[in-house]
Amino acid sequence: MNREGDFDKVFRLYYEPMYFFARHFVDEEEACRDLVMDVFEDLWRHRDGVKTEAAKSWLFVDLRNKCIDYLRRQNRARQYEVTAMLLNREWTENTDPLEQQERERIVARRLDALPVTTRRIFEACYVEGKKYKEVAAEMGISVSTVKKHIVKALKSVKRQTKP
Repeated sequence: MNREGDFDKVFRLYYEPMYFFARHFVDEEEACRDLVMDVFEDLWRHRDGVKTEAAKSWLFVDLRNKCIDYLRRQNRARQYEVTAMLLNREWTENTDPLEQQERERIVARRLDALPVTTRRIFEACYVEGKKYKEVAAEMGISVSTVKKHIVKALKSVKRQTKP
């Protein structure tokens, strides 16, 4: 696929079927669109090695793999959220006030060390109680980007607060 016209033709022909294929795996509309566009970016980078007649199978295999990776990341993000809730519950139910204050200081220091965007997203979701979709709309980013920042923040906090 060494001509730009070939790429445009393949894009117009397969974008919509790929979107619906991704929807079989991923429930979020915006995430599906992002995944399909990621696949087309991959195709553009590898266009010299992909023959036009093989593009369809290449695209759908790459999309399937990206959907599976996305679902794995989502599962990990949910695990971190559950861990954060459990840590919070454990800290508030099973500790004396001085120990609780020390843990809160550790978490606050760790949050302060996060990159500005990650910290803003984390605070919007966990302190202000906003939904991921709200934060994404306010910041002009995708919901999956919000989730990536939340996972990053939770990993950091969890790593620093293990006994």
